Amino acid sequence: MCSSDLGVDVGVARLSGKIDRIDTDPAMTARAVVVDYKTSRIPTGADIRDKGELQVPLYLLALREVLGREPVGGLFVSIRRGEVRGLVDAAEEDVLPPVLTRTDVVDHEEFEAVLEAARAAAAERITRIRAGDVRHDPRDLRVCRDFCDHAAICRVERR
Repeated sequence: MCSSDLGVDVGVARLSGKIDRIDTDPAMTARAVVVDYKTSRIPTGADIRDKGELQVPLYLLALREVLGREPVGGLFVSIRRGEVRGLVDAAEEDVLPPVLTRTDVVDHEEFEAVLEAARAAAAERITRIRAGDVRHDPRDLRVCRDFCDHAAICRVERR
């Protein structure tokens, strides 16, 4: 069994997936940046930290635990706007792209705390689903209500 078959251990399960792109340090260190391309709105560093966005933090844990790379940051790139946002470790600024918004750069301790919070949130969500709790509880009901493609079958109360 190869290490990529194991996935990221969140305690109650192992998670695996596919990362769009991984950029490695040209100085041949173990450092790497995850890049994910989006056609819609891209999450900011604040979204990742404050709203529980899990994709980038879980990818960063996979970099470390499955691929043996040291995560420097995770970036979302808007294909339509060319905008770059995400979560990056300020301690690694020498390998970070210059186009970053300063609010997406956090100190090393906060960076690590976000990764561990994502691990805990993933475990909690998996536990909830395994217990049969599959309620639809979107974070932003306004967006869900106005733009959802599944409004005809959705159980969320509409105003």
